[in-house]
Amino acid sequence: MSPMNLTAIILIEYDGPAKYIAEDVSNVYGEMTGEHSYQSQAGWDISIFRMFADYLNKKGSPKQDCR
Repeated sequence: MSPMNLTAIILIEYDGPAKYIAEDVSNVYGEMTGEHSYQSQAGWDISIFRMFADYLNKKGSPKQDCR
């Protein structure tokens, strides 16, 4: 998958409160840490990218340190 794929689903892990809701637009800065795999309720094996966020910010808000 191209790093410029803006439709990729990514599991983002970080320490701190989450004040985000559906449709919020964010910038996330951190380290890609591999894949997260699980089985869906329908029985499909699914793998998605995993990231640990160092910083994140909601569009129009200051950057938050999540370390």
